[in-house]
Amino acid sequence: MDQDEKLDLIMAKLDAFDSRLDELEAKFDMTDSRLEALDSRFDMADSRFEALDARLDALDGLDSRFDAIDAGLTGLEGVEERFETLEALGSRLEELKARFASLDGLEQDISDLKMTIENETNKNIVRIAKSHLDLICKLDDTLKAESETEMLAIHVNILENELRKVKEKLKQTGLSG
Repeated sequence: MDQDEKLDLIMAKLDAFDSRLDELEAKFDMTDSRLEALDSRFDMADSRFEALDARLDALDGLDSRFDAIDAGLTGLEGVEERFETLEALGSRLEELKARFASLDGLEQDISDLKMTIENETNKNIVRIAKSHLDLICKLDDTLKAESETEMLAIHVNILENELRKVKEKLKQTGLSG
């Protein structure tokens, strides 16, 4: 083998090494971009943690529950487990928000009921009470008239009895004709 052939052989091997190096460099670039994407995901997860901490601070009544959850989170190992726990916390937070929203609707319903009672029911009760009072007065008037009629009937009965007694006495004395 002469020197040109050797040189060509070396050049061919160097070209193969060069192409393999290019491939390795492309793979390293791809791995680097993947690592950057993973890093951005971790940054996003960090920002989610910070937002969740702010939300937890806003809910004064639930501090103890969230403290217990935070203590449980520190003991967890692995990123996937932390993400699952965060998702569960997020859904619980949404449930609490929904409950608070339903309480707002309940307050409005109670306020509407109060307005209805004040504006309609109380007025209707007053109207019915006035009607009952009128009926009671009319009943008293009717009973009073009946009572007077009854008293007159008793008086007539007494007078008839006295008239009969007088007639009998007259009959017995012989004055009647």
